[in-house]
Amino acid sequence: MYFDDPELGLTKLNKSLWILYYKGEHIRIILDYDISQEIDNVVYDKVYKILSIRDNKTLNEKEIIALLKEILAVYKWDGSLDEKEECTIYVREEVFKDEV
Repeated sequence: MYFDDPELGLTKLNKSLWILYYKGEHIRIILDYDISQEIDNVVYDKVYKILSIRDNKTLNEKEIIALLKEILAVYKWDGSLDEKEECTIYVREEVFKDEV
């Protein structure tokens, strides 16, 4: 679920709410992303950063980040079946709690 942009009417922000269902628990994660960003001399199509992890009682932060990396590697750009195969995804390995 994407958030509405308060400044631009009908447009959406890159920020989105993901709800992961894991072992009977709903874990709410707010993600943001940048497009075509270079990290360590590699340009990634999409670079995700985690803004918030809530309602988590099962996994530690590193386990959630590892799980997100797996999910987003499969999900690719937007989960479309006709996407380019070589889409590169990067997940930052920290939670940016100050930005929520």
